[in-house]
Amino acid sequence: MARVPSGVGPETQVRCTACGTTFKLKEVTTALQQPKTDSGEVRPSEESVDAVVGATLGGFHIIEEIGSGGMGTAYKAVQLSLDRLVAVKVLSKQFTQDPKFVERFLRESKVMSALDHPNVVTIYDRDRQGDLLYFAMEYVDGPSLGSLLRTCGGRVNVGEAVRITRQVGAGLSYAHQEGIVHRDIKPSGR
Repeated sequence: MARVPSGVGPETQVRCTACGTTFKLKEVTTALQQPKTDSGEVRPSEESVDAVVGATLGGFHIIEEIGSGGMGTAYKAVQLSLDRLVAVKVLSKQFTQDPKFVERFLRESKVMSALDHPNVVTIYDRDRQGDLLYFAMEYVDGPSLGSLLRTCGGRVNVGEAVRITRQVGAGLSYAHQEGIVHRDIKPSGR
């Protein structure tokens, strides 16, 4: 995760603390934290998963929840027009009434849609249906890095660690070259 000092905005020259690359920012986003219970578990978002699963948003039929984060929930879906699996990220209802969060969500999808790299997911579409704001993106099948690490007790062999690190680094390097810092890198979607 790249940390950018408070008050730093687009068009500011910065140096990545992870890799040392210096570049001009195009976009700055802030990672939000999901509310947690006293035991430290993430509380479910206020929208009901049941209300979205099985529904159709625009041209996307929602199959199941696949992850959640500070701003919303991601679902596995089928893009009906092309009969392909996609991921649909829905902005949490608590944020849809706040113009600042709506603008940030729309800006995030637009910035991501301009990226074209094998280690960065592709954004296909964004839209609003009723009070739900969402964007559809490439669906990457398989376990998250977090899931893989839990399965193998937190250890992978050196070759696998290098392979994963190179892929993540290549995607982040490309984003840096495009002036984008992703400040919420984590091994899983939660």
